[in-house]
Amino acid sequence: MKKLAIIALIICTAFAFTACSGTQSRNWNISGMNCMACEGAVRNILEDIGVTVTSISARGDNVQFQFNPSDISEDEIIAALANGGYHIIE
Repeated sequence: MKKLAIIALIICTAFAFTACSGTQSRNWNISGMNCMACEGAVRNILEDIGVTVTSISARGDNVQFQFNPSDISEDEIIAALANGGYHIIE
């Protein structure tokens, strides 16, 4: 029973940290992402500016990611993608 309580405490602490960290998630469709190399390029662009990619698919023209808006804005993310030749599909 004691082990279960410790595990529950660890899980709750991790959840609270994520919830309090200000991290936000986004799911964007990206034009120009046509192949595996494009997936890698988009991933590198995002990771280079401090964005965490959680899922990416050239087949679905889709990228899911997390970022902290106190570190970088959505406009900065859009600009970084545009500089790499990729654009948000709205």
